Amino acid sequence: MATGYHTPSHHNHDHQDGSGTMTQLDITSSSCTRKFFIFGHNIAHSLSPTLHNAGFKHLDLPHHYAIHESEEVDETVGQIIRSSDFGGASVTFPHKLQIGALLDSVSLRGKEIGAINTIVVREVGGQRVLHGDNTDWIGIKRCIEKSGVHDLESSAALVLGAGGAARAACYAIQDLGITNLVLVNRTLSKAQEIASHLSNIRTQIFPTLQEAVASAISGVAIRLVVACVPADDLGQDQIPPQLFSRGSDGVLIEMAYRPQVTGMMAVATQYPGWAVYRGIDVLEEQAYAQFELWTGKQAPVEAMRAAMMPKLDQTFRFPWTYELVESSDKTDFLPKLKADDCVGAAITMPHKVQWLKECDEVTEEGRAIGAINTVFTRSDPLTGKKKFIGTNTNCIGVREAFLQSHPGVLPKSTGRPAMVVGGGGACRSAVYALYKWLGASEIYLVNRVKEEAEAVVESFTGLEGAPKLTFVPSVEDAKRLDTPTLVVGTVPDFSPSTRGEIAARDVIREFLTRSQKGAVLEMCYHPRVVTQFYMLAENAGWTVISGTKAMIYQGIAQEVLWMERPLNEVAIQAAHDAIGIALETREHP
Repeated sequence: MATGYHTPSHHNHDHQDGSGTMTQLDITSSSCTRKFFIFGHNIAHSLSPTLHNAGFKHLDLPHHYAIHESEEVDETVGQIIRSSDFGGASVTFPHKLQIGALLDSVSLRGKEIGAINTIVVREVGGQRVLHGDNTDWIGIKRCIEKSGVHDLESSAALVLGAGGAARAACYAIQDLGITNLVLVNRTLSKAQEIASHLSNIRTQIFPTLQEAVASAISGVAIRLVVACVPADDLGQDQIPPQLFSRGSDGVLIEMAYRPQVTGMMAVATQYPGWAVYRGIDVLEEQAYAQFELWTGKQAPVEAMRAAMMPKLDQTFRFPWTYELVESSDKTDFLPKLKADDCVGAAITMPHKVQWLKECDEVTEEGRAIGAINTVFTRSDPLTGKKKFIGTNTNCIGVREAFLQSHPGVLPKSTGRPAMVVGGGGACRSAVYALYKWLGASEIYLVNRVKEEAEAVVESFTGLEGAPKLTFVPSVEDAKRLDTPTLVVGTVPDFSPSTRGEIAARDVIREFLTRSQKGAVLEMCYHPRVVTQFYMLAENAGWTVISGTKAMIYQGIAQEVLWMERPLNEVAIQAAHDAIGIALETREHP
C-alpha cells in the first residue's frame, strides 16, 4: 500500500539528462510574474491548473497557470510560447509529438521517449531557450518506488500498449534497472520499434495479453504491470488471473482515468500483495516534477494535493455505511452479509475460523493462516452471480507496518531469522507476512504453551516457501540461536505468572538484550499502546512499532478490496489521524 511521497531530494537524478548546461530564468522571484499553460485538446476539466496554481500560491510566487485548448499545435500556441512572460507549459494529447517543432532543444530522455509533455524556459549563453522535456516517466517511476514493493530488478515488467505513455513506462522501467520486459500490443511493429530503443533489457513481444501471460519469460515472475491502453479495450473477463497470482506482490499502474475502476484494477485488487496506482496518481507525481523543473523549488506536495482533492471529491465519495454487528454465532450476521447491498465485511473473534466455510472462495493468505478477517464480493465471470471471497488482511497489516515505519528493513531482514511471540491467529498472520514478504529464513516461536506453538508449526508445514519454524522453550535454547531481525508480539498485555509465561518472558529478554538490534511490532494496543513488551523492547534499544500501524494498514487493505480501487494518500492520512484521535480520547477521556 502506498503511503509516502518521495520528495525531490531523493530524485535529483530524475531531472538530469545530460542535455547541456542551462540556467533557470528568474521565475522564482516574487516580483517576476510568469504565465504557464497546459496545451492540448478536450482538456476543459484538466486538474493541472488547480495543482500548479496551488503550488505557486503556497510559495508566494505570482505566477498563473491556465488552459489553452486547440485541436493542433497552431499559431496561437506559437504566440504564447514566444511571449516574454511565458514561464513554461504542460503538453498533453494530441500535441506531445508535434510541439517539438516549435522548441529550441529537447532533452535526451524526451528524444528517447519520443514525446514531450513539458516545456521549460531556460537560459543558455545569455539566450532565452525553449526546452522540451518529459516527466511522464518520472510520474510512473515515483509511483513504483513509493509502492513498497522491492527487488523488482530480478522480476519482469509487462507494458500494455505502444503509444507515448507506453514509451514513458519503458523508459522508467529501464531507469529502474529491470532487465526483463514483456510488451503487449496488437500492432507488433509498434512494439518492436519501442524495443529497438531499449538497451540492456531482454524484451518479448506478444499481440495479446493472454499469449503474453501464457508464454512470458520462463521462471521470472511478472511483478510490474503498466497498462497504457483505453480501459474499454480490456474488460475484466479478458485479463488472465495468472497475471497477478504468480507473484506474491507487485505493482499495477493503470494509466486510464476512466472508469474509476477498470477491469485491470478489479482483477489486481483481488490480490492483496499488489499495490495499485491510477492515472491520477501518475498525473500528480509528474506534475510535481514539472513544478520543480519550472521553479527550481521543491513542490509543496501537500498544498497541491489538498487543493486538488475537492475536485475529485465526487469521484472518491462512496455513499456507503459500515455497521457494527455483535453476535456469538452467524444467525444475526449471515443475513446482513448475504444482502444485495452488502459489498463485504470485517470478521473478528470468535468468527474468523468458522466463516471460512461460509465463503465461496478463500484466498491463499486465508488458507495458509487458517482464518479470515475479511469478506469481499465479486461477480462470477461465468454466471454473473455475486460470490463471497474470504481473505486475511492482518498479514498485510504486519507487512506494511514494518515497511512503512522502518525504511530499509527488507534488505536487513531478508535471509535472517525473525521471531513471533504468541500462538493464536495473530501469530499465524505474522508468520505468513514474515516469510512471504519480509524474507525471514527461520521464525522462532515463543509461547507459554508448547502445544499451541507446535500447532502453528504443523499448520505451515508443507506450504510452498514456508521457512523453518522453531519453538524456543527456554533461555538455554535461545542462546544457541542467532538474534532475530524482526519481532512481532501478539499476546495480551499482562504480567507473567505461570511457569510457561515466565519462561517465555525470559526467552524474549535473552534476545532483546543482545547487542544486535532490529525492529519490534507490538500488536497489542488495548487497553494501552505502550505495553510491558513495548517498554522492554524500547528500553533495550529496539525500534518499536505500535500495533495501531498494523491495524490501519490491514483496514486500508480491506477498503481496497471492498471498493475495488486504491485509496489516495489523503484518505490514508485521514485514517491515521482518526486512529490517533481515538487513541488520545481513550487514554485521556
